[in-house]
Amino acid sequence: MLNTNDINKEIISSKEQLNIIDKRLANTDIEGTLRICMKPGKTDYYHKKVKGDTKGEYISKNNLETAVALAQKDYDKKARNILEKHIKNLGKLTSIKDALIELYNKMHPKRRELITPIIPTDEDFVESWRAALLNLSERYASFKHTNNTNHYTRNNEHVRSKTEILAADRYFSRGINYVYEAPLALGKKIIFPDFTLLNLRTRKTCYHEHFGMMDDPEYCRGAIQKINSYMSNGIFPGKGLILTFESSDCPLDMRILDGLIDNYLI
Repeated sequence: MLNTNDINKEIISSKEQLNIIDKRLANTDIEGTLRICMKPGKTDYYHKKVKGDTKGEYISKNNLETAVALAQKDYDKKARNILEKHIKNLGKLTSIKDALIELYNKMHPKRRELITPIIPTDEDFVESWRAALLNLSERYASFKHTNNTNHYTRNNEHVRSKTEILAADRYFSRGINYVYEAPLALGKKIIFPDFTLLNLRTRKTCYHEHFGMMDDPEYCRGAIQKINSYMSNGIFPGKGLILTFESSDCPLDMRILDGLIDNYLI
């Protein structure tokens, strides 16, 4: 389901396209319509200048720009109608979604407890998303490797590396909803992505894996296998999977993580 931000972006894009068409139509002074006649081995074009003219005036090969202008004008008029209807329908979607959320928010809290809204509020969606992941984390806690580090984030989470502290703190400071090492089933195997993340705008989940010892050949082989396992199960880098890397002499540049956040999580 499209959320309000997606709908508003689509409206803006459609209005930009409508503006391009309006400018083209404003710069077109040619009247009439185009008739195309297909013949064996050739195509003839005719300019129907007045309403009711069924044949039109033949357009010579030396004047094909007239056929181009007529065809473009006809297309632009039809495209304009489609865009206008599309913008109108998108506006209805926005108002309906907002109205349904407003209806729910205005109800007494005790009444809201008894209701499952057709469109959850962002707060309710985040709460359900996080609760489901934390429930899985408890269920599969025994599957995780022991964490013997003393690394803690600003949100008092126990992580495995200093870079994971930086990443978690960055997500926290930028308001990105995440759960650290929540279990994920890849085929018959349960893994624990470094971060499970929520793009609240799209309401889609993605995963961040940080590979921090890329100067270790054995570690690299494991990283490749893990990335391949994601892709074998339909989760691809840039589409549900964020990857970052570092080695002993090439630490993670947090500007890279900020760019990934801007592109995939905002």
